[in-house]
Amino acid sequence: MKSGASIEKALEDIGWGPYQTSLFINTTNAWSICQFWLMAMSILMSDYQGLDSFQKSMMPVSLNLGTIIGCYFFSYISDALGRKAAFQYSILVTASSALLLAFSPGYYSVLSCLVALGIGVGGDFAVPGTVLSEFIPPSKSKALTVMNVAWSIGGSICILLAIILEITWDLSISKWRALVAAGAVMSFVLWFMRLETLESPKYLQIRNEDPSEVLKEVARRNGKPYFEFNGPLMDDYEEGDITEMSRKSSSFSALFSVEMFLTTVLLTLQFVMVGFANTGFILFMPQLLPINSTLSSYGIILVQQICGMPAMLLAAYLADTKLGRRW
Repeated sequence: MKSGASIEKALEDIGWGPYQTSLFINTTNAWSICQFWLMAMSILMSDYQGLDSFQKSMMPVSLNLGTIIGCYFFSYISDALGRKAAFQYSILVTASSALLLAFSPGYYSVLSCLVALGIGVGGDFAVPGTVLSEFIPPSKSKALTVMNVAWSIGGSICILLAIILEITWDLSISKWRALVAAGAVMSFVLWFMRLETLESPKYLQIRNEDPSEVLKEVARRNGKPYFEFNGPLMDDYEEGDITEMSRKSSSFSALFSVEMFLTTVLLTLQFVMVGFANTGFILFMPQLLPINSTLSSYGIILVQQICGMPAMLLAAYLADTKLGRRW
């Protein structure tokens, strides 16, 4: 039997309910806050005074360095300690680092906080998709594609806050500090929302633990307190199979095995190229626009972010047509 088939059947029987809706909101918010911080980085670079071009360029470098570390670190945590722990700790790192960044006294402390912030953001890049995919019925897999609209939502929220600050802010404190503080508050709210997250049943199964209680709790939260499974969920696995799956799930080298090498390289190149273009446009858009008005620049960026939403929803629709996920 393929990994997780019994669990997928149980999730299909339980169906999509309040727990999946709550988890979808949480995981979508996770990607939204990632884009929020990437957009906030652009505003920080524009608003931070007294730096030359090289010093400003080290700000996104610091954030992205932390993101690289966070992606790998929290991916490891999700396999070693569980999806729940990685999902909750990543946003806590983000919130705490953002709060420190808002009160950073100088340039080098800002760089240090940006690295720490990037580590948390990296965790929220890597973990939410896995968390959601391991709780939803297979027939609702389209939700993973719909989740991508979060990137436009997060960017739009950040720019809206920046516009409000640009119009109303008249205090001596820099506007970027107010924006970062607002992001820190939102991140702490998201951390609180994640406290009710359950451990992934597929993770428990791979760890040779019984996922039945978690699935029953999902059913209970979905209004099916008397839901019963048709037989044990783990009988289809031999102990050696579980051990082998656990070993592979925590092995980075497995991505570069003979059967996975080409897929890993091609997908990595795709993400690198998309990330290069997307990050570059976001970080340098205020400088690229031939407009002297900061407010006008923010308005154009807001329209750009909003226009991304229909494209992502269209992609979610087309993924289940004859074009499929590949095309």
